Amino acid sequence: RTLRQLLMARRALVLIDGLDEGGDQRGKIEEHVFGVLASQGHMMLVTSRPAGLEERMKEEDFQKKFNTLELNPLSEQLQDCFFASPDAPRRCGASPFGFEWFPIPDIDGSTIPDMMQALASSEKLIIKLIDGYKERFSIKYSDIVLLGFSQGCMISLNIGLRQLNNIGGIVGISGRLLMPETLMENKKDSYPPIILIHGDSDEVVPISSMYDAEKVLNKINVNFSTHASKNVGHGIAPDGLAKALEFIKNIFS
Repeated sequence: RTLRQLLMARRALVLIDGLDEGGDQRGKIEEHVFGVLASQGHMMLVTSRPAGLEERMKEEDFQKKFNTLELNPLSEQLQDCFFASPDAPRRCGASPFGFEWFPIPDIDGSTIPDMMQALASSEKLIIKLIDGYKERFSIKYSDIVLLGFSQGCMISLNIGLRQLNNIGGIVGISGRLLMPETLMENKKDSYPPIILIHGDSDEVVPISSMYDAEKVLNKINVNFSTHASKNVGHGIAPDGLAKALEFIKNIFS
């Protein structure tokens, strides 16, 4: 009620972030912002990448209703990349906070069949999401890099090594290979390049998991590299991020 009153009194600042990221509804959103809210005199702060408003900025009506500011980017890195960061579909069984891609029997008391069923279901969701982005942006699998931390690392490796082995690459941080013996039994002709990053003081997923993965990746002829972050636990350190960035830039260079 208070918000409605403030809007009616034109005393509220309406923040609309990422106008150019409206997807299929972008046209309707723009029409409402420019044709309705702006015409009614609402105070608005609208953000967009410059390329997203090039045509609008040429319109005389736009110039009358909006002042434009060009902001410097927070980073010059990977400016032409789209980032998707989906939540896992399940509430975390071992914690009251967060989400999980699959349960972990050693931690939450679930069974191996529970884990395998959830893993397969989550992989289908991720692949469906990837295929949606492929269609939306008219890109190929080779234009896509999977990056995952902990369980995200595990499921990214599982997808990239077993199913979408023609993606651009995989950044795996603080995770492990799932069912490595079956990877060697079902070897493929080619695999995406991989970088594995791990803290050497990780108490949740020990760094030995990275060394175990090295042995398997060597046996199935994967092009990979590794990086150990000194005195880092189950987390992501700046040096690890720098290695991940370098890896991704090399893929898209």
